[in-house]
Amino acid sequence: MAGHGRGVVRLPQPCGTFDEDFRAYGFEDIELGYRLQKKGARLLYNPKAVGHHYKRMSFADALDRAKQVAVARRVFETKEAGIYLAELERREQAKPGRQVGRMVVRCLVRALAPLELLLDSHIRLPRHLYRAFYYYHASKLDRRLSGIGQK
Repeated sequence: MAGHGRGVVRLPQPCGTFDEDFRAYGFEDIELGYRLQKKGARLLYNPKAVGHHYKRMSFADALDRAKQVAVARRVFETKEAGIYLAELERREQAKPGRQVGRMVVRCLVRALAPLELLLDSHIRLPRHLYRAFYYYHASKLDRRLSGIGQK
């Protein structure tokens, strides 16, 4: 098994393989890891492991990638691992600090909307600004795909 920040490990076939329901990028490795752990496999986490992708990606490309991840997330949410993770996320999102953080990002992105035109320019902006714009647009996309907030 290989994944982001993980080494390659040989596993016996009965432990499982990647779920073929996942047609888009994202969550397939998390779902497999969850099933493997339930079957007794010992999974190790290294918070210092870093995966680098040396591919120039425009902001529009990043949002297209977010669409693919949102589609994969819909599949993931139908799996046992997705249901478990959704419950953990609900608990985390209910914390008051998280709600304030989301509100700050929404206000920041709206106030700095004219800077969005510079995201794909050669002008370097603070990475927190990129992250705020990405989070704002990706979360709007995710809500739209899940039907939340639609009339």
